[in-house]
Amino acid sequence: MLMLAPLELSTAVVLALAAQAALAATSAPTFRLPDVAEPKQESLDITIVPDSAEFHGEARLEIVLKTAVSVLWLNAKDLSIRQVAVQRAGRAKKVATVVNGEFLGLQFEAPAAPGALEARIQYSARLDDKTNSGLHRKKSGGDWYAYTTFTPIEARRAFPCFDEPRYKTNWRVTLHVPRADMALANSPAIEEANEPGAMKKVVFAETPPLAPSVVAFAVGPFETIEAGVAGATRTPVRVIAPRGRGREAAAARTATAGILDSLESYVGRPYPWAKLDHLAVPDMAFGAVENPGLIMYRERVLLAAPERDTAERRRIMRATMAHELAHQWFGNLVTPVWWDDVWLSEGIATWLGGNVADLELPEFERGVAAAARRHRMLMMDSTARARPVRLEMNSREDMQGVYSPVVYEKAAAILSMLEEWIGRAPFRAAMRRYVAAHANGNAAVADFAAAIRTTTGQDPSPVLRSFLDRPHAPQLRASVRCGSGAGSLVIEQTGPAWTVPVCWHDSAGGRSCVVVDRERSVQALDGCPVWLWPNAAGVGYYRSAPDPRTLEAVVEKGYSELSAAERVALAGDLVAATVNGSESAGDILRLLPAIARDPAPAVGIHTGAILLELALAVPDADRGAYREWLKQHFGIAPIAPEQAQSLEQFLHNSR
Repeated sequence: MLMLAPLELSTAVVLALAAQAALAATSAPTFRLPDVAEPKQESLDITIVPDSAEFHGEARLEIVLKTAVSVLWLNAKDLSIRQVAVQRAGRAKKVATVVNGEFLGLQFEAPAAPGALEARIQYSARLDDKTNSGLHRKKSGGDWYAYTTFTPIEARRAFPCFDEPRYKTNWRVTLHVPRADMALANSPAIEEANEPGAMKKVVFAETPPLAPSVVAFAVGPFETIEAGVAGATRTPVRVIAPRGRGREAAAARTATAGILDSLESYVGRPYPWAKLDHLAVPDMAFGAVENPGLIMYRERVLLAAPERDTAERRRIMRATMAHELAHQWFGNLVTPVWWDDVWLSEGIATWLGGNVADLELPEFERGVAAAARRHRMLMMDSTARARPVRLEMNSREDMQGVYSPVVYEKAAAILSMLEEWIGRAPFRAAMRRYVAAHANGNAAVADFAAAIRTTTGQDPSPVLRSFLDRPHAPQLRASVRCGSGAGSLVIEQTGPAWTVPVCWHDSAGGRSCVVVDRERSVQALDGCPVWLWPNAAGVGYYRSAPDPRTLEAVVEKGYSELSAAERVALAGDLVAATVNGSESAGDILRLLPAIARDPAPAVGIHTGAILLELALAVPDADRGAYREWLKQHFGIAPIAPEQAQSLEQFLHNSR
């Protein structure tokens, strides 16, 4: 579709521009924008009436061309372009517009030279109530509300922009809304004035540089619950609910301060935005979205009637908050250059948010849930459908997998493994360097590796390449060999060798690490340990299958000395060894009663669930005997074949 801007042009010029624009349409980008320009600021002026099926606005973009261009391409999807005007140094430039798929082209009469220009684009679009993407509306309690969900590539549905994470810019937002409604955005409102027709104008402070995917605003008759201030800069905190639901925010109101203190302490940098609103949304495509200053949650995550609330729901709410608040540094302040490195956002937030959530637990229970998630991820990662953490994203179809569980859970497990190998204090220092070096900008995997290498002297690049760029996980067999008072640890990998940091815990109380990148590695030990477990802290993203003698020693003599997380990891690795056939079921079952007697309830819950997975590996002829074994040692009810199939589906779908 070709649309001309309303300019005073001669017929010849109009025909020439139309021909050029038609030709340019054939060379529109296929997915990524050409690297020819950068936005320096984008101002949005949008009118939103939530009970209306349409919204309209104007986007004013200040752009710097890095090279001469005939067509400047922006992202725009399902927008009706009404008018376009381009100025350079105060003088209008003649342009035609080309709409091609998800792209809007500004076709110049003659190639535009490098330098600054301003584009003003007036448009309208549908305010849909049947979607959760872009700028959309929802009805709750008889009231209409408007919300945004722009991640990963849906900002283009609300305004023309450079809709890629590398194009971070400052945003100025002005909303025109019904007077009875509240308007929210990433930054605080700085001006409000009544307008004709029972409308009002709300102007928001300019934001620091943000990627389009986390620009956010919302409109509706919200109820606001003040939650005090939090963090080193005493950031104002609010919980915002649909009208009449404020009493359900009691638990959310008190949750922020402790979480934010822990995150600021770890990152060594204050919360980076001017305000912090937690907004409850009736329905979302995600459980929560980390928009700076305006975090959005599914209302069932954030709100609960006090008389029906539960400790488990509050725990999930705080864990979700911890994840979204971790994003304020990792994802918002430092943004991945491109979607292949979204693990630098989601993986780090999962890992760091999980660590913060663990601080609410007794020390002996910390890491247990992460060990259980590691096991489930390893189970998923062992299937033929497994994919790498990093994948090229070259189409909207590719982007359907951008938020795969591997970029959350596998990436988080890899980070835990790196932290154990490098050491907690040096790793924290490296994370702080990474944030400081790339604040308000972008980063890629090489930048993350450079921060660790520069800070600690350890080069994680071979490990990162090994674990991020290929599916599955290493399978390690560890053997302790002793003679003449000396000992050695033999580590063997099955299949192509990985570059893997292996850390072990032994009877002397020592914890040591080595990076193994060969099929067979021999490491000298201090003396001959009574037992050795080749996955210290239970965080190594690999399956460890010690030889029978080494395994028997750790189960019978060292089990009580293992941490809770290590015991969960041990149970998972024993089950995996049975399922994949590397160990006989009989040998493994003989060792499991020690796990069944574990005195820690948190361990018992997870190991019991893990051991149920053996139901998927036991041959039909032995199923009856296995059921009786489970009942005798664990008090677990028999599992029918159809239940085992359901369990298999559950394990596949679990994150």
